Amino acid sequence: MKFFANDEGFTLIELMIVIAIIGIFTSLALPRVAGVKGQAEKQVALSQITNIAEAIEMHYLVEGDYPDSEGDYGDLHNDIEDYINLSTLDNLNVEGFTYSLLEDAEDTEDNIDGFKIEFEIDDLDYRYRTDKGLQIDEDGNGSWEQL
Repeated sequence: MKFFANDEGFTLIELMIVIAIIGIFTSLALPRVAGVKGQAEKQVALSQITNIAEAIEMHYLVEGDYPDSEGDYGDLHNDIEDYINLSTLDNLNVEGFTYSLLEDAEDTEDNIDGFKIEFEIDDLDYRYRTDKGLQIDEDGNGSWEQL
């Protein structure tokens, strides 16, 4: 028994099967896309920290000393804004940012050997040291590894 003279088109069952297949593919792809986005955001944050470290080094080369604004990011911002793109500073996406000076082991005149930046991304501890570069503490036990 035919309701329509023209048999062209899809049945309800065929449409439901196609929608189910599309749903399955979407559910498989969505977590991967979300993971890639998180990794990209992490890489951007690490790049921003490296840019900030380079701006601190530029400050050292021009001014002859490291910024003495130890503490959080807001204090450091004013000291290095002449040496870095401000959008990098304004869009920094890390937690627990701290900047501190490293004292020289030897008693030299200025007694400063460099600086250290510590921060968190996705509950992992990171730091940038003048003498060691970018490092991560994946275990949270103080065993720093190079990135």
